[in-house]
Amino acid sequence: MPILDGKIIKARILKVWDIFKMHKPAGLSMTDTEAIVLDIEVEGDEVISETLYACLLPDGRINTNEISSRSAASQKRLAYFISKYISKDTANYNVKKNITKWAGIPVKLEQKGGFIFLA
Repeated sequence: MPILDGKIIKARILKVWDIFKMHKPAGLSMTDTEAIVLDIEVEGDEVISETLYACLLPDGRINTNEISSRSAASQKRLAYFISKYISKDTANYNVKKNITKWAGIPVKLEQKGGFIFLA
């Protein structure tokens, strides 16, 4: 699978129910309430969007007390992304406060059906 170099050009947090008005798709837990949408410019000036789902605490940190195994998978994927590209201290990192600072951060992606962030 090709590995792509990219750069985050826009990052934002949306509520899941603003994206999926009727029903959440299969695979999302009821506790996944936020969608972190990343617009990434990859080689050749192509822009792709990748979404990370999570349950953020009211203060903006990642909820490490997962309620379900599906939610745990979403939380781990977001924590992995933050630890590799943003901050090593994922337990105390405030996503809501700092998401606007993500623009310009270089990332590596591998395409496997969807995209997977690489270290």
